Amino acid sequence: MKKSIVILIGVVYIMSIIVIGFFGMKITSYNTTVYPDEIEILSVECEDEERVSIKEANLNIPGTGVCKYIITYDFQEGKDNVFSLVYRVYPDTTSDKGVNFGYDKQTAPISEIDEKNNFWIKNRGGAVVKISAVSRPTVEVMFYLSII
Repeated sequence: MKKSIVILIGVVYIMSIIVIGFFGMKITSYNTTVYPDEIEILSVECEDEERVSIKEANLNIPGTGVCKYIITYDFQEGKDNVFSLVYRVYPDTTSDKGVNFGYDKQTAPISEIDEKNNFWIKNRGGAVVKISAVSRPTVEVMFYLSII
């Protein structure tokens, strides 16, 4: 090879390094946000499994909407009245699986819902509870909680 060809290849090589270094390369992120599509209530858990039950229903409550589930809990005086709700956010690849629980705090028989999805019951009554996704609040599921 001639000396000029070797020098030309070297100059092109060095210029390509300078051009890429100056302009840079386009960096794209592959961490796309996946929003939830559905929330499903799988089960309820309690120390005494006979005290709590869940069934699917389409209960239409005027002014509130359609409750997809009815959860019935047997209240007992003098005992810890608590049960845990097991739910699932779909799709499984959702970026933020956090949910918010909404209910009327003035009239509901629920004293609190803790970070482990435990429902602490204070007295008998009924309430409509809405579970909505944090990242997409329009994705929600409602159920009627009946404390007998």
